[in-house]
Amino acid sequence: MRPSAWPGVALAAAAAALAAGLGALIEPLRFGTTRDAGFERVEAHVRGRFDDLARTLRRTAVSLASDPGLPEGLTGGRAALARLFERTRDAVPAGAEDLAVTVYDAAAAPRAWTGRPSELSREHVLSESAYHVVSGPRGLRLVYVEPITAIATGADRRARIGSVSTERLLSAGAGASAEDGPSPLASPRTPVRLRPAAGAPETEPGRRRFTLAVPGGRPLLEASVSDRDLDRARADWRGSVRDLAFLLAALALALTALPALARAPRGPDARTVLRETGAAAGALLAAGALLWTAAAPG
Repeated sequence: MRPSAWPGVALAAAAAALAAGLGALIEPLRFGTTRDAGFERVEAHVRGRFDDLARTLRRTAVSLASDPGLPEGLTGGRAALARLFERTRDAVPAGAEDLAVTVYDAAAAPRAWTGRPSELSREHVLSESAYHVVSGPRGLRLVYVEPITAIATGADRRARIGSVSTERLLSAGAGASAEDGPSPLASPRTPVRLRPAAGAPETEPGRRRFTLAVPGGRPLLEASVSDRDLDRARADWRGSVRDLAFLLAALALALTALPALARAPRGPDARTVLRETGAAAGALLAAGALLWTAAAPG
């Protein structure tokens, strides 16, 4: 190899080493140094997202249930009902458009709603302030119910006149993995399987489990992650780092080889031309091989 080709090789090696080094530094931060540490990171992420969702559901329901205009909407005519629908739509916080909100009357009949709510049982609708996990044909949902109360004419205390439910789809099917559809609890590292905690415990081997509960409440969900998926996530990360290293090395070789080919002499002496351009052509071939390897599946 001609001396002029060595800078390209050195640049390619440096680029690959930089990518590999950064990947090695980020890997323990993202996945931990062991499988146990990787599972702890997934658990922490899912718990954080669950807590945020539970707070959003409760805050939205409590805020709407305390709206002084709700009693009129529950008992008034068409105009009052139209305003009730408007209040229900406005109750959804910015950035939480996937929430479904429903206002029920005292008989548990829906009066206004927004989003795509599920059909809750009468028992759920008329419950006290509480979270529920509802499993149905459209998937697994986390629901919060808040009573609507008002002081009746001539009464000295508040009475229940309806309910507000807020809910969010957790997975595309009962007991399904959170990766099966958009889920607020999905982990960016590995698939998470969700199921109601009230059911029989999952016994599939090779899965790590934890429960999700609201502060001071009973466990609502059981989440599980497979050891195989944890290992695959780490392997996929390393594969991505390797592909990036190959891509940067190929780019460095190409950027060095192309100008050398452009400066190569043109003439009838094929031996001279080959001698001047052989190293650059070899670098381009090496760059192509690296790109093919990086793009190859697996």
